Amino acid sequence: MKMNLNKLSDEDLIDFVYCELAGTKIQENISDFTDLKKWRKVVNEMEEPVATVYRIGILNLELMNGGLIQYFDNCYGIFAYETLEDFKRIGANYSYKILETCLKHINPKNYSDSRFIELVAGREYDNYDDSFEMKLNELDDEYYELDEKENLEKLLADYLRHQNVT
Repeated sequence: MKMNLNKLSDEDLIDFVYCELAGTKIQENISDFTDLKKWRKVVNEMEEPVATVYRIGILNLELMNGGLIQYFDNCYGIFAYETLEDFKRIGANYSYKILETCLKHINPKNYSDSRFIELVAGREYDNYDDSFEMKLNELDDEYYELDEKENLEKLLADYLRHQNVT
């Protein structure tokens, strides 16, 4: 049964996709969130619009609750490179720039795939110099002020409405 997505508010649409579609898929397939490779595989195999909402949603929730450092400390950062592509796909250029800059600080050696997951899981960034956390805090502040430049909720909802999400 197909829902009429146009009747939902932007927030309700995003919540539906995040909770009902992505959340259900996660609950059905992940019992151990310490298995980061499996978690990442399950999310990345979701339909692109659903995975996009999930990845942007978790970044936003973590950032609003504790900043970029919390996003990585709680291992959601394993999705950071995919989330960059998600931001590009929906036209969230300011969010893209913030996350891109963050990744340059978190992953200065530009690790990818399994090695990047190890960096996040092992919190290797905890060993970086003292200015590291200050740089991330500055990026957090930029993100908190994004509403003035970029309406992420509207961009994401508009993107969803142009997709075939069921």
